[in-house]
Amino acid sequence: MSILNTLHRAGTLVRANLTRKLDPARAITFSLTRYSEEGNVTKDSSATETPKVACVPIVSVETSIKYMNSDAYKQTYGDDPVWKKYRRNFKGQIPPRKTRKTCIRNGQISTGSPCPICRDEYLVLDHRNVKLLEQFINKHNGSVLSYS
Repeated sequence: MSILNTLHRAGTLVRANLTRKLDPARAITFSLTRYSEEGNVTKDSSATETPKVACVPIVSVETSIKYMNSDAYKQTYGDDPVWKKYRRNFKGQIPPRKTRKTCIRNGQISTGSPCPICRDEYLVLDHRNVKLLEQFINKHNGSVLSYS
């Protein structure tokens, strides 16, 4: 007998949750206000909006070399290479095989977790910045380090 009572109560709860009481007048008024708010938006206001992501400033190679020799660089990265503490975010359990070509699109950082080169504005890849390039080269055989 108690099993029947339990099933009856469960059925009542399910029916109560599935049949929502909806006020049709209220639903219409909300949909009308949403439609009118969307219609009032002009193209000029969207063009004057400030970008949500900060633009990347352009830094010279000489400034980057000075930064590599400064105390600020040593405090940030220590004796480790710039890529040592970086871990890319990804969806799912298996990381992607290839890394992205760049984290910067249209002069803005466009990813949630940019790589250290794109994240740090003072790190500039250039043939004159040898100290930075050496961090990506294998010391034993001179080949470029693999990302996997």
